[in-house]
Amino acid sequence: MCNTCKQNNLNPELEALLHSGYAEELYPELEWSSFGTAAKNNASPFFNWIKGASSKPSKVNTKPKTTYATPAANYPKPQTETQLVKNAIANGERNENVLSDGVFFKRHPELGGRPLTASMPNFGALSKEWISIRNSIVRPALQQPFTTPVTTTPPPGYSGGKGKISLQTILNALTRKSYVIYTKPYQLNIVGVRANTLQPNSFDDTINVFYKDNTGNWQFKSNPATTDPGTYYLNNPMNVNGTAIVIPGQYINSHKIGLHRGEYTALVQQGLIKVTRDYNKDNKLDFKTGREENGTFGINIHKAGSSSTQVDRWSAGCQVFANSNDFAAFMQLCQQHKTMHGDNFTYTLIEEGDL
Repeated sequence: MCNTCKQNNLNPELEALLHSGYAEELYPELEWSSFGTAAKNNASPFFNWIKGASSKPSKVNTKPKTTYATPAANYPKPQTETQLVKNAIANGERNENVLSDGVFFKRHPELGGRPLTASMPNFGALSKEWISIRNSIVRPALQQPFTTPVTTTPPPGYSGGKGKISLQTILNALTRKSYVIYTKPYQLNIVGVRANTLQPNSFDDTINVFYKDNTGNWQFKSNPATTDPGTYYLNNPMNVNGTAIVIPGQYINSHKIGLHRGEYTALVQQGLIKVTRDYNKDNKLDFKTGREENGTFGINIHKAGSSSTQVDRWSAGCQVFANSNDFAAFMQLCQQHKTMHGDNFTYTLIEEGDL
């Protein structure tokens, strides 16, 4: 234990926090609400102490303080604090330290956003209060789901007709194939269902997302999508061997969160995926050409437009949501999954005939 920690009688948990890689995690590259921006502008009290910040007030707080911050004993946790954190999470903030700072400085406006320092009166008690905020308010909020998907009917173009796609029919299909089904809370199952049609350029497939919540109940959402490339890339292959079409199968840990074409956050391919190459440029989807490859080809899971009806250039083999709002809700769930289970996502593709 360092001398400062000894002098303030800090508990082991707080000491571990102060001497960990906390600084690197302080500013995640995410857009978020004005609440988050304010918290980021006021660096974490612990981070500034680690960096050797002086107890001398900053330039914007040059007036001497006549009172010092006092820890709020048995501080009540009103709905406003919990909602404050939930609003920040809904706007993209996932860093528990930044979220904790937001609540802490709201409780202690007398600090003026100034970081805590080891020489400050009540430093030890205030530090413990910050830990309490993190453990009792922020972490429980981070463990809650962002959305509550509900069962929906397939898109109009889906040839299986209304009711063919459901949580139960997909679970049955995965079980018959001995595929993995994830059942830990908020651990995502991502399953594409390809329609029985050779006609390209329509969002007539679905990407289905389901998981169990904290009570053990399944949550399910079926989203209009395409699992096939559009006609533009069928006629203008990016690869000399032809345009990639994903072969049905289960691809364990095939994706992670990243940037699609460096433009926006999506699921990007990190593991091997099998594809067949459609090379004859006949405006039809050829699923069995005999030209199979197994590798990393940039088969990402991303979005089209706000509500697209034709695939066109949206896919050169990627798995693409037709509606950007559906995709945004999906990525929120992916962030939840990453926080709780790590940055690995399994993608499974089955066919309409498997249901």
